[in-house]
Amino acid sequence: IAKFRAARRVWARVAELSGAADRGAETPIHAVGSTAMMTRYDPAVNMLRSTVACFAAGVGGADAITVRPHDALSAPAPSELGRRLARNTQSVLALESHLGAVADPAGGSWYVESLTAALAERAWSFFQELEAAGGLGAAVESGLLERRLSETRAQRDGDVDHRRAPLTGLSEFPNVDEPVPAPLDPSDGPAAGLGRHRWAERFEALRSRVDAQPTRPTVYLATLGTAA
Repeated sequence: IAKFRAARRVWARVAELSGAADRGAETPIHAVGSTAMMTRYDPAVNMLRSTVACFAAGVGGADAITVRPHDALSAPAPSELGRRLARNTQSVLALESHLGAVADPAGGSWYVESLTAALAERAWSFFQELEAAGGLGAAVESGLLERRLSETRAQRDGDVDHRRAPLTGLSEFPNVDEPVPAPLDPSDGPAAGLGRHRWAERFEALRSRVDAQPTRPTVYLATLGTAA
């Protein structure tokens, strides 16, 4: 929610400094469900992730929303059910939950307002850093942008690896008898540099290696001291 509200604020500032303040408020924002949060294993949980993301985009003020099918990564192509549920998610939230009935339902919330302001200020500072480096193109060529993204990605990977950021159905409550998902299209796999990365990709790679073994490996847990 705060991300979309911060994006509005930053874009309004860009328009103001460009001499087109009135046009800043007219720019539509199209929200697309993030591939980063999706998992290949236990894909049904992706429906919950996408519902929360769609809700946040609607409350945050997105003008258009695209929800990804929950099983988009579990087979060569999404199923008809997956596409239908994705279409209906935004329809139910709009028509039954009335997310669009209030202009800014999060407005006035101290937490959302403070987070919005913090995100906008950090984003503006980063824009200034990019401009000082010669612009976005120069920041990409020099590796500045990749270094900054890598820092955030490394922190997130550490949280996932140590289960500080649990992934339901993968690092928490996995179904070990779940059928092995179909192989990923190479374009959807881990990428180098500025390519797409998913939070689950490292855990999934580990589990895929286990699933490929003729006999599932076992781990012996030795209790040291009392059970407590």
